[in-house]
Amino acid sequence: MPTLIWKLLRWLNVGREKKLAKAREIADLNIANCISVVRQELLRGVETHGLLSSYIRLSKTDDEFLRDTTLNFLVAGRDTIASVLSWFIWLTSRTPRVEAKILEKLRLKYWVFDPNDLRGLVYLHAACCESLRLYPPLPMNRKVVIKNDVLPDGNCVRPGMQILVSTCALGRMPWM
Repeated sequence: MPTLIWKLLRWLNVGREKKLAKAREIADLNIANCISVVRQELLRGVETHGLLSSYIRLSKTDDEFLRDTTLNFLVAGRDTIASVLSWFIWLTSRTPRVEAKILEKLRLKYWVFDPNDLRGLVYLHAACCESLRLYPPLPMNRKVVIKNDVLPDGNCVRPGMQILVSTCALGRMPWM
């Protein structure tokens, strides 16, 4: 859609832009509620171990910044989790022995499913880690050099140089 048209739709608050504004309002309210609950728990001395509570404890920022950061994590995590789950399902479906072992552990241990129960499923955790190793959500990672340094292999790098790290290739190196 041309920039002029979507800016006009946003200004008039119609069509997709109206739906987007409403969705953002709902997300903002839900995230603000979560921030408020976590802040109150921290003030009462309740021990929490989530990412949001850690972030609140470590950074003394306002709620608007916390809300925007939380939304950013949610949006970024959606695609990452979808990628990881897709590869995990594909890999387990191609390895019936692994699939059977995971299903057996789930059937034996948990009649009523609670997400906290997943902590005890070591084989499932290992299978997820293996799928991440083989098919990382970010197959290439780019770093920019900010000061002169020497890499472990002896190569010298200077400020402004870019280093590309293939996490996909790293996960397939037998000596790693």
